[in-house]
Amino acid sequence: KKPEKTFSFPPGTTFRAWSKDEGLAQVSLYREALYKHGVAKIQCEFGGTIEDKSALLLEIVEALGKADTHSATEGALWDIKNKPEGVISKGTGQKAVAISHTLDEFSWHIDGSFEEKPTRFFGFHIIHPDKQGGGVFRLLPVADIVAALPPDVTEILATKEFNIKVPPEFFKGVHTLRKPLLERPANGPALIRYRKGVTTADENDKEAVRAIRVLESLLGKEDTGFAVPAEHFKEDTLLLLDNRRFLHSRTAIRDPNRWLRRVRFHADSAAA
Repeated sequence: KKPEKTFSFPPGTTFRAWSKDEGLAQVSLYREALYKHGVAKIQCEFGGTIEDKSALLLEIVEALGKADTHSATEGALWDIKNKPEGVISKGTGQKAVAISHTLDEFSWHIDGSFEEKPTRFFGFHIIHPDKQGGGVFRLLPVADIVAALPPDVTEILATKEFNIKVPPEFFKGVHTLRKPLLERPANGPALIRYRKGVTTADENDKEAVRAIRVLESLLGKEDTGFAVPAEHFKEDTLLLLDNRRFLHSRTAIRDPNRWLRRVRFHADSAAA
């Protein structure tokens, strides 16, 4: 097996916060890193509780944009941990378990691909990373996807509408929507919305079916994407990412105590 490719944080995207005040004082630098490179990492070097650091993440998010409510059941902060009891879906009234509440592998996706307007960014508070070698967080730049796909496939992904099913645990009143999967702004990076299992093409649209097949073949290759090294994915780290500029995934979790907190957030007017 080939050694896994690892993600390198570009210069100007990693920070240290020796106090909560210092963490907030660097918001303009996080904004610059996010808009330029799509990623910013803040290592919290101060004491305090888990809640203190989650609160810092929320304050940073509110300074950068506007926090989004994940679902009708969980609110803005979403715990990514083993939670087999799940939640009660507002759509079905039945128990629903999100993939992020299991120990399973989670293949390439953006957060909220099923939203009318997926949030541009999301943030993690890494509370307890997997210490048994699992739960590896991986990133795939959309620019790499576009470069690897045939031009006619990217055209179909950008112009045709695809079916996107809303998972029951995230139901907010709409069960499905139809949207293109790729956006190509004239003055910005290519953006994607995709999650395997909820994204399909109309069966009678041969071009759309082929485009999905080609995209998923690329995403299924073993050497696609980059693993975030463990030294960057550790306790007391806050990780901010451009949700539309990368797909992300994780390998199956081996450590049942793995625990992250996530918040999605909309861009401010400068990047809307």
